[in-house]
Amino acid sequence: MRPILNLLLGGLLLGLSACGGGGGSAGGGGRPSVTNISANPVQFGRTMVVSVSGFELADGAIQLDVSDGGCEELTTVTGGTETQQQFTCKVANLGALRPKVRDAEGKLLAELSLNVPMPQVTMRMTQGTRTGTFVVELDPGAARSTVRNFLDYVNAGFYTSTLMHRVEQGVVAQGGLYTNNAQRTAKTALFPPIKLQADNGLKHLKYSLAMFHGAEPDSATSEFFLNLKDNPQFDFGVHPQGYTVFGKVVSGFEIVDEFSKLPGRTVPLEEPFAFLPDPVVVITSIVQTR
Repeated sequence: MRPILNLLLGGLLLGLSACGGGGGSAGGGGRPSVTNISANPVQFGRTMVVSVSGFELADGAIQLDVSDGGCEELTTVTGGTETQQQFTCKVANLGALRPKVRDAEGKLLAELSLNVPMPQVTMRMTQGTRTGTFVVELDPGAARSTVRNFLDYVNAGFYTSTLMHRVEQGVVAQGGLYTNNAQRTAKTALFPPIKLQADNGLKHLKYSLAMFHGAEPDSATSEFFLNLKDNPQFDFGVHPQGYTVFGKVVSGFEIVDEFSKLPGRTVPLEEPFAFLPDPVVVITSIVQTR
C-alpha cells in the first residue's frame, strides 16, 4: 500500500483541493500548493519515490527536504509538470522518516510521517524438482554497510541462478558467486569490496546469515553463508578475522534444515566445489520484501 499520511499545510492537515491552501490554483499565477504526497517503497536500502500533486509545482517551485539523514542521494525526477512532481532518495535509516515538501523560500507545504521497518528478504532455492523458500531478516543497526551492500546485490538481481556451491552437512551453506552453468563461472562483482564488520556483537548462531570474505578481511562482495549450527569458530575474537553476521532466518526453518540432509558427492570435486551438492542447489531468486 502506498503511504499517504499526515499531510501538513501551514501546520494544518491537508485534505484540500485547489482552492485555498498555499495560494496556488488550477488557473495558475499563484504560489505552489500541495494537495497530495505519497512515497513508495518505504524499505531500507531501496530507492524511494516521493510523488507530489498540487498546483504551480514546476520549474523548481518545490523541493524535498530529507535533511534528517533518513534518506540519501536525493534527486529530482525529470519531466515534472505544474501539477505533478517526483523525487527519489535512497532510504538509509530505520524507524521514523519525515520527508518534507518546501517551496523555493523554504516554507513547509507538506510532510509525510513514515516508518522504515527492519528489512527482510525472501530466498527461493531449487534442487532438481524440489523448491523451497525462507525469509531472512537483516540487521542494519549492527552491520549497516554490510546490509546495504547485500541489498544492492539483491535489488540488482545479481543472485538469480547462482549456486549454493558449498554445503557442508550440518555446518554451513554458502553461495552467491558462481553461476549455474557447465563452467560454473564466478560472476563479476557489481560493487567495491566492503569493510569487515565482524566486531558488531552478533554471533554465528544456527540460522544466522553472514558475509564471506577471502584471505583479506575487507574483501567481501556478494558471497554469503547460512550457519546450519552454532559456529563460534567464525566469531570475531575466536577466528583471526571473523565473518560479519548481518541477519537471521525468521521463517522457513524447515527449508534451511534441508541443507543438513544433503548427501556429499560420491566423487568429490576440487575447490571451490568440494562440497557442491548433487544435484546442485540453485538460488532461483532473492527478493527484498520489506
